[in-house]
Amino acid sequence: MKEEQTLVNDVKQFWSSHPMAYNFPTKNLSKDLLAQIDQKFYKKAVNCYNGDGKKLYSDYIDYNEVIKNKSVLEIGYGMGTMMQCFCENGANYFGIDLSDFHFAAAQFRKSMFNLNADVVLGNAESLPYGDNQFDFVFSHGVIHHTPQTEKVCDEIYRVLKPGGKFLVMVYHMNSIRVRWDYHIKHSFFRWQKGLKTFCSIQEALNYHTDNHDSNRGGSPLAKAYTRTTGAKLFEKFKHLHIDVTSNPIEFEKFPFHPFGKLMPFSLRKKLSKKWGYFLMINGQK
Repeated sequence: MKEEQTLVNDVKQFWSSHPMAYNFPTKNLSKDLLAQIDQKFYKKAVNCYNGDGKKLYSDYIDYNEVIKNKSVLEIGYGMGTMMQCFCENGANYFGIDLSDFHFAAAQFRKSMFNLNADVVLGNAESLPYGDNQFDFVFSHGVIHHTPQTEKVCDEIYRVLKPGGKFLVMVYHMNSIRVRWDYHIKHSFFRWQKGLKTFCSIQEALNYHTDNHDSNRGGSPLAKAYTRTTGAKLFEKFKHLHIDVTSNPIEFEKFPFHPFGKLMPFSLRKKLSKKWGYFLMINGQK
């Protein structure tokens, strides 16, 4: 593994050059672009996190308890979809992200929608906030891209108020996507240009992370966790709960196209609760 600071810089450069915009062209920031990104995210999220079909992550977040009139920190705000959601639901919002482009996009969204948000550019391994500052910390698909993920978890504990809560998503190692799609199909059988035969799971994860393509691969670093290793990251916290989920549409690819589409949607949804790609971890300080 590269020296940690060099790796952090490489990760920063990747996400600054390839922002989390679902492959929409990002040369010019606009309200239309943000609307397209939000719509794409809503479509992906509706079968994963939204119990009431309205507020994002309502399966996991009680907005009246931890968002409205509460101090909220988001680690990795990306293009600002959740930033806007939290602000519009009454949060006193703070956000940190490593990507220069994400920072610019968040500032643009903040200005366009007149959001009460305090966003900074920085590394979550060393959060620029005081002890016991936040009621709620949220991070979706971010902390598995940094070398010292354990340090980020320690920082989350430090900045949360006593009794404060968190919700974090990391990739699930024992998911169909990691075990079958990434490692067996694309690595073992080399069904993907750019990967060497019999590469490690780590190499496959790095290659296939969000925003990858067959020429450059993906993020310089991506990690995945089992329920056990995910729980160990947050062992300081109490009332720890771990859930597995993903969009059932993903199971259309299992075991191969087009056979997965023959599975009833209800069955795919059940499979997503056991072998989904997202490990949702929440708890309390």
